[in-house]
Amino acid sequence: FLVTWKQGSREGERQVEEEMREALEVNLRDKESMRVLFCSA
Repeated sequence: FLVTWKQGSREGERQVEEEMREALEVNLRDKESMRVLFCSA
């Protein structure tokens, strides 16, 4: 993954970074909602 990422163009790198950041934010939101569910349960 990292090799192709480094060989890719700057545009590709930026796209990968954005996708990773979005996935991270979604992951954090999921954890947050899970905690809310557990607390209210």
